[in-house]
Amino acid sequence: MISVMYVDDEVELLDLGKIFLEGTGNFKVDTIPSAQQALQKLKTTTCDAVVSDYQMPKMDGIQFLTALRKVYPKLPFIIFTGKGREDVVIEAFDKGADFYLQKGGAPKPQFTELARKIEIAVERKRKDETIRQNETFLENLFSSIQDGISILDKNMNIIRINPVIQRWYAHAMPIVGKKCWEVYHGKKERCEFCPSIKSLTTGETAFAHVPMTNTEGKIVGWIDLYTFPLTDSVSGEITGVIEYKRDATRRWKVENALRQSEQQLKQSEALHRSLLEISPDGIVLFDTNAVITFASSLLLKMFGLTYQNEVIGTSIFDWIAPEHHKEIIEKQKKIFDGLTGSSLIYRIIRRDKSSFIVEVNESTIYDLSGKPIGVMANIRDINDQQKGEKNN
Repeated sequence: MISVMYVDDEVELLDLGKIFLEGTGNFKVDTIPSAQQALQKLKTTTCDAVVSDYQMPKMDGIQFLTALRKVYPKLPFIIFTGKGREDVVIEAFDKGADFYLQKGGAPKPQFTELARKIEIAVERKRKDETIRQNETFLENLFSSIQDGISILDKNMNIIRINPVIQRWYAHAMPIVGKKCWEVYHGKKERCEFCPSIKSLTTGETAFAHVPMTNTEGKIVGWIDLYTFPLTDSVSGEITGVIEYKRDATRRWKVENALRQSEQQLKQSEALHRSLLEISPDGIVLFDTNAVITFASSLLLKMFGLTYQNEVIGTSIFDWIAPEHHKEIIEKQKKIFDGLTGSSLIYRIIRRDKSSFIVEVNESTIYDLSGKPIGVMANIRDINDQQKGEKNN
């Protein structure tokens, strides 16, 4: 059901429009005889779309739209008027109207067209909102992952980075827009061996152990660099590459092979999942009630599981030893207050009731309004880490 605020100084037309739109079964219409009253009502109520006449006393439809856009920049707005001057149409779209529709003729065809325009505008807004939510989720992932992430276009220009890259290469800021070899290696030409070039040309994942340099070009550390091709979902063309960088200065041998080797990143949702799956740590997402909503493949392996549905919908308390439950409850309170970054040691219970010790790092995930909606936890098997260090 779409809620509509219909504004017009012609009461008879308001009544007719309400009868027709609500008669379709898709709309709930609130009729208001002036723009001033509509602005006042919008302070206390919400709607999915606004339909307004142009020529009204005291405040016309364009003035109404201008005032509304200052407070509600994305609310669908349709000018529905008998005035069809070209300058009015142009001004309406300049001020942010979604559609401009002329009155006149038989009521049924004109209100049928109005209903269609409302549905299009509302659906477009909802899709835009979904995209914004996905982008916000992606930004949260970028900020939460504790290794470096950079995205390059097919010409090797850096187009996106996460905060870890900003910290590692602060001396090269601003980073976005520059060539990767200029920022990461202080070179004027591309590197002799470059895994990103290999991913761009072959469409396959690649790996290299590369130096981290300072402003003087001196090697100050080493990085394990994994690259993953980005492919256009429509044309199949490779459009860029994701670089995943792990600081390997103290421990070069990574704990696990990255699993997402050939998956095409079609939409922003696929990119989110890929970023989670390629982490060398187990990744789990759970909501504010401690119910698990996502588990990476590596985490499933840690828990002795095979399928997502074996863990999705269960509580994190089902997998963590009872002696940690009180500590976890207190920790979640701090997490949702924005206190993140500390590491905790827990004993995890597998499906076969065996247990192992892990290091857990948690970060809060927020919605568009800044409200905490869950937690992202990086889980590292300490036993595997210690074995790796002994082998090195």
